[in-house]
Amino acid sequence: MDRPVTGNSRRHRADPGWVTLTSIKRGRRFIAGAVCPSCGLQDTLFVDVVSDAGGESRVRACTRCRFSERLEPPLHGDGDPVRIVIPEDPPPKRH
Repeated sequence: MDRPVTGNSRRHRADPGWVTLTSIKRGRRFIAGAVCPSCGLQDTLFVDVVSDAGGESRVRACTRCRFSERLEPPLHGDGDPVRIVIPEDPPPKRH
């Protein structure tokens, strides 16, 4: 099914903002307090996970203007590993 990333049904299919979707994994998730880098309006940005011919990707788009962009997947392995330390002797309880 073809539909615009931004939700604006007046866009033409040749417009680069159109994405051919084969399935939607989750619904739109709005980003609270985010400001659109294109129109500057607050609380209009959402993230959607879509599957298309290129695979699964995340798209960030604005509901008010024509802004949309594919987000790069997070890099794994660049962060510090998490280490959990459990003390051998628990501290004495205070009464």
